[in-house]
Amino acid sequence: MAPLGPAQERQAVSKSGCTFEQLVEAAEAFPALLHRLLVGRHEYAAAAENVPKMLKLTGGQQELPDGSSSPWPVAGQAVEREVRAQQELSTAREVFATCSETLETGVAQYGLVADSRPLAELRVTTHPTQEQVDKALISAEQLRTEACGRLLRESEPEGVQASSEDHKQTPPNKYSEDFHSVIWNGEFYEFTHGQAAAVKILWRNWENETPVVSEQTILDESGSTAERLIHVFKNGKNEAWGPMIAAGVRKGTFRLVGAD
Repeated sequence: MAPLGPAQERQAVSKSGCTFEQLVEAAEAFPALLHRLLVGRHEYAAAAENVPKMLKLTGGQQELPDGSSSPWPVAGQAVEREVRAQQELSTAREVFATCSETLETGVAQYGLVADSRPLAELRVTTHPTQEQVDKALISAEQLRTEACGRLLRESEPEGVQASSEDHKQTPPNKYSEDFHSVIWNGEFYEFTHGQAAAVKILWRNWENETPVVSEQTILDESGSTAERLIHVFKNGKNEAWGPMIAAGVRKGTFRLVGAD
């Protein structure tokens, strides 16, 4: 079977979804593909702007001995450059769209916490601002980190954890009086005041054997002014994000990892 073209790849991804390996690869490739697209747009714009200048400078056409005419070499070179730049831009746009749509599909497919809206916004924007570019890069990196964590957990051989527990018992989960520090599944974590308030809500619900809590409830009850829980945890850079705190099965919910 012949390999799929970029447009066919995007259609296949949208229908069948993607694996975590493909999601991680797409997130890692995103910055380079975005750079290629932005450079391609700049190169094409410069080449297109140069063509009329060269045509005007050379008078456009030169007469040949047989009475016909053709562009002067310098004008012809400018036209060829424009064509090449347009072809490169078209390819860069197709490949970037495939990568971006793979990430957007993966977020929805696996219910990831990472916000895919900046990716979608950048994909359909012809002249993005630096802010839009920066937000998309942050989103792709958050997605990569989250997907890597999920991939590692899912790839762990069955029975490894159980075998390990036979030899070493995990210390009990503990928390300080104000939840600014906790021990969860044997790991020590520290939190800011706002993070500690969110952790306290998740912990209390875990103790109540109702571990899944909506994102809005956590934000409201903790008194946070953030729009999303991931922002409270420094855009997912807090060490507890992923190993201890993760999204629930239903979109817009969170729970403590291993909170069964």
